[in-house]
Amino acid sequence: MGLLELQGKLGAYKLYHHKYLNDFCAWTGYKKTTFDTFQNNLTTFRYALGIGKKNTGAFTKNRRKRESASRARSGRKPFNYMERMQKLIDAGYVMTEYGWKKKQK
Repeated sequence: MGLLELQGKLGAYKLYHHKYLNDFCAWTGYKKTTFDTFQNNLTTFRYALGIGKKNTGAFTKNRRKRESASRARSGRKPFNYMERMQKLIDAGYVMTEYGWKKKQK
C-alpha cells in the first residue's frame, strides 16, 4: 500500500505519526522533517504522479448541469446570472467591495 493511499485512509496527521512513514523513509531515503513540510511534500508527490487537484472547470460545469436539471424537475425558474446583474445595474445599484449597494448621491 502506497504512502498516498494511506494518506487517503488515515489522513496526513495520523500518517505522519504512523510507523509506515518510518518504513517509507528507510526504503526511499526520505528525511522526515516537520509536519508542515511533510504536508507540502505529499502535495508535491501527488502532482508529480498526476494525482493532484485538477483545475479544468469540469466540477463547476457538472454542478451547473445538475442544478439546471434539478430546477427543471422542480419547476423553479432557472437562474441567469448575467440577466440578474443587468437588472441590478439598471436599477441603479453599483458593485462595491461589500457587495451590491444603491448608488450614493
